[in-house]
Amino acid sequence: MTLLGRSTSVGQVSSIHEVNAQKGGTTMRRVTDQVILIIYGLILGCTIKIDASLVIALLLAISYLAMMTLADAKSLWRPLLFTGLFYGFSIIYPLCLLFSPLIAYHLISRQNKLMLGISLLLIIDLSLQSDVISLFPTGTFLAFGLMIAGYAVTQTRQIDKLASSLQKTRDDSTELTLLLQDKNRSLRDKQDYEIYAATLKERNRIAREIHDNVGHLLSRAILI
Repeated sequence: MTLLGRSTSVGQVSSIHEVNAQKGGTTMRRVTDQVILIIYGLILGCTIKIDASLVIALLLAISYLAMMTLADAKSLWRPLLFTGLFYGFSIIYPLCLLFSPLIAYHLISRQNKLMLGISLLLIIDLSLQSDVISLFPTGTFLAFGLMIAGYAVTQTRQIDKLASSLQKTRDDSTELTLLLQDKNRSLRDKQDYEIYAATLKERNRIAREIHDNVGHLLSRAILI
């Protein structure tokens, strides 16, 4: 394997490690956003009442988070099924609606506008029918939580886009550096070859001159 091949392989391995680190950072940011939304819903629930229904709502929200995280990003029926089940449980346990920003976060992340619109209508309808969730202040803070979810998704996307752009710039810079190194190596090899060729040519010239001079001297000596 040539030196350029080894340098390229090292660059590719480094690029793979950076991509994996970027994916890990994206996952960590999303997990952090979702944990914040769960805590936000839990705080809202504590302002209403702390009982078994709040614990059940929290467990359902965590279960929804786990199932949506494991679901394929391109799948449509799984988010529909999980979201439908969550809102179905919300009829029995209205405190589940306090974790609606988490559902909105996932639907916005998946860019599923139809399901997001239906979810918002269900949130409004179930909240109005519920005796547990009042329009003010709980409903107001719930709406604020939905806005926080949208803002968090937007910020995460922007950070991911900037990270991807930075990664592309680094890859282009690494590739350009490797090309320049290869070019410099080729120029040095060519320069060394030219110096060697010039030295060899000069040696041959000197050898011919010595040969000619010695031949003339021997010829003169013979003639004398």
